[in-house]
Amino acid sequence: MMNAAKAQQLIRNSWKQAAIYGALAEASEDPEHQRRFKRLQELQTTIARRCSKTSASNFSAQNTGRFSISLALFRLASKLLDSARIAGFFRGRFRQTLSANADEFITSGLQREAVESMELLDEMSEGTTTDGQHYEYGSLVTRSGALRAAVLGVNDGLVSNTTLTLGVAAGASDPSIVVLAGVAGLVGGALSMAAGEYISVVSQRDFNENLVRWESAELLLWHEEEQAEFAKILEAKGLSPSEAENASARIMSDHETALDMHVREELNIDPDELGGSPMTAALSSLVAFAGGAAVPLIPYVIGLSGKGSIVVSALASGAALMIVGGGLGWLSGSGIIYAALRMLVVGLIAGAITFGLGSLVGQQL
Repeated sequence: MMNAAKAQQLIRNSWKQAAIYGALAEASEDPEHQRRFKRLQELQTTIARRCSKTSASNFSAQNTGRFSISLALFRLASKLLDSARIAGFFRGRFRQTLSANADEFITSGLQREAVESMELLDEMSEGTTTDGQHYEYGSLVTRSGALRAAVLGVNDGLVSNTTLTLGVAAGASDPSIVVLAGVAGLVGGALSMAAGEYISVVSQRDFNENLVRWESAELLLWHEEEQAEFAKILEAKGLSPSEAENASARIMSDHETALDMHVREELNIDPDELGGSPMTAALSSLVAFAGGAAVPLIPYVIGLSGKGSIVVSALASGAALMIVGGGLGWLSGSGIIYAALRMLVVGLIAGAITFGLGSLVGQQL
């Protein structure tokens, strides 16, 4: 028997996806895309019905009427975006569904439907490498460190400049002082974040390169010991002692292959990346921080003053925090609403403390 709460959520999402795929099939003018979207609709319908029987749930397709907003949005998206981009969105979401509900799919006898759905979305989103292999989940969002830098940048920009402007606004009556402080915080913070991210990534690359060089030296100087060590690693992965020894000997016969395998298995380093691009990470951090830091300055730039500017600044910053938090929740699979509220609460606490201190200091000046 499936867990009741997880089953209900899975059924709800499956009916929702079935309705959206049906709408996309109707909106598509490409016969092949129509066929695939219709097949995805059939698969999601099968998943929803089978899970309903397994969990004795009464949630039915009739309940999808509450998703009319989603349907309208994706109908609009189908006019503005190509099918590959739309399928890429659902591909990421369905990966999260599979990760969270793999046991439920197997228990309900839905493994074939789950696999076919994933393969269809892979094909439609062109989610394969040049040699036809699937990308590993997360490779697209972790490569070069750009996403991590951007996420940290926009979050830091929002929180730091929101608290800064609130603190200054609470203690100073002149809005020009708030703008000056906010712009200084934006520029200084963005440059600081970019410089710090650049040095961090460069240092990590230098460290990883040094580890790789040392590993190469070990393979040359302690060849037999390294071969025996790698055989133990392969044995731990399930090979028999003889199979592990033979495989290790073949790998060690070529230095470059041996180095690549040892670096990946022993050091957990991707020799093709070595920590990502420092310039990409720095630029991502700079732009993201500046974008986040600009939000609390909006009411002052458009000419608002007094308490109204403080309220609008706080509301705009709160909305931005929820958007960023929700986006992170979607990417990580932790839940959009939960992540949005978590970031909002953190920002509110930081802003309230700074506003209180600003008011206290302003009274003493």
